[in-house]
Amino acid sequence: IKIAEQIGTFDISIRPYEDCCTVFVPKHPETKPNAAAVAKMEGKHPILQEMYARAVAETEIITN
Repeated sequence: IKIAEQIGTFDISIRPYEDCCTVFVPKHPETKPNAAAVAKMEGKHPILQEMYARAVAETEIITN
């Protein structure tokens, strides 16, 4: 709980759901994505590459 409070995830973790991840999962997730279709879709949204790079650059590894 202390770590969740420190990293800002406590509030979402106590929401009244069986699993808080279910709030964000699509109703019909793709389990066998087509790489060509994904690349085509990503090509329509060039900001995604910037977002991916930012996500990687801002990744923080926390070890105990």
